[in-house]
Amino acid sequence: DQFRELTVPLPPDAVGVGARWRATTQLTLNGVRARQVYEYRLKKRTGTTLDLDVRGTQTAKRQTVESPGAVELRVKRYKTVSRGETTVDLARLLPVAGRLRANGDQTFELRSGDDSGELRQRIKVKVTLEPV
Repeated sequence: DQFRELTVPLPPDAVGVGARWRATTQLTLNGVRARQVYEYRLKKRTGTTLDLDVRGTQTAKRQTVESPGAVELRVKRYKTVSRGETTVDLARLLPVAGRLRANGDQTFELRSGDDSGELRQRIKVKVTLEPV
């Protein structure tokens, strides 16, 4: 799942500058089933190089996840939104450059035997990919 998430899915038909497309994937993160939707816009093309704007949303519905150690995790809220840009060279498998910022809010209920509690997370991520 993780390797597939690093690649940029291109539309099946040829597109020009300004074109937009969407890619939706289902993935599992530590047992949590999530849905990821990315929207792409082709900003520029130079030979085999594509410059893209990227927007993404990752969500998970309410669900219960059994984890090792008899801990039960209930997803109450799960949403991460990201924006950025990436550069893809059609001659390469993975993007060659990019920047992405993401913000997420997640709330989980944890139970183990008679003990329970709530975990709230705010996530801020900044990713920079530069050619070497």
